[in-house]
Amino acid sequence: MNIQINNIHSTNSLSIIKALSRIEKYDIIVIGSDIYKKGECAGSLLVDKYYQAPPITQEAEYINFLNDVNEKENVDLLIPASDAEAVLLSKYINQVKTKFFLADYETVALFKDKLKATQELMKNNIKVPRICDNLFNEKKVIFRKRNSVNSLGIYIVDLEKAEYIENHFHPDYFVQPYIEGDTVIVDVFSDKEGVPKLIIPRKTIEIKDGTAFRSQIVYDETIIAITKNICNLYKLPGFCNLDFKVNNGEYYFIELNVRFAGSGIFSIIASFNYIETYLEHFVLNETLHDMDYYMKYVCWDSIVTRYLEELIYPYISE
Repeated sequence: MNIQINNIHSTNSLSIIKALSRIEKYDIIVIGSDIYKKGECAGSLLVDKYYQAPPITQEAEYINFLNDVNEKENVDLLIPASDAEAVLLSKYINQVKTKFFLADYETVALFKDKLKATQELMKNNIKVPRICDNLFNEKKVIFRKRNSVNSLGIYIVDLEKAEYIENHFHPDYFVQPYIEGDTVIVDVFSDKEGVPKLIIPRKTIEIKDGTAFRSQIVYDETIIAITKNICNLYKLPGFCNLDFKVNNGEYYFIELNVRFAGSGIFSIIASFNYIETYLEHFVLNETLHDMDYYMKYVCWDSIVTRYLEELIYPYISE
């Protein structure tokens, strides 16, 4: 089984690669790519075959690259691992020869733009922090970049205490009241039709470098129900992850990413290696059980901490 993962310097891709490496039931060849030369990013040493890719901003070249790799390696499935790649793949679905599964381009592009996603979900009666048209009478607010990843593009300021604020008054940003409380990330695994088979909420306990470092797996029926509702509205096959803020019993949707989360490995550790189940369904076309079946395998209330291991590559000039 030949599986392709791109952008392999990212935590998203590394988590998927590590999960693939633990599968013993199938003979899996992991084909990785990134813009760096082999050895310049750790992921290049963790895959079976590595290709240096052109920047994804060069769309035509990137599509040709994917098709060339597919022809050479007979790729069974490409697992999208970045927001930019998800947008490109869904946009040029008819030009990419490699097999992959994503929502339609309209849906992928919607959730890439955090402002449009917020406005759209508001129309569908999903509670979100309101959008501030001006800052008069506001207290603590968050400036959010419309297109960004992790904690990049976020600026939080307490207007009652700050002597000055940075200038983020730009069309690329929008402003919302800052919601205090718990951050809950939800990892979702859905079938080809976008029907959820596994929904795992996890409360963030500690953050490092813009991503969750320590999390607690929580069985929250309200968040699970809201997540189901959103998935039913937009049909998101494969992996996605949602961010919520929970404050005094109020649940606020923050964002959704149509890919495996950078910290999604937490949910695998606290349940089972559902990357294997993903391959059985999306590559081997096996039928999945209902969600209740898989939810029984989650270790609820467990706390998971990320473990990082350093790699040293002996550089040899060509």
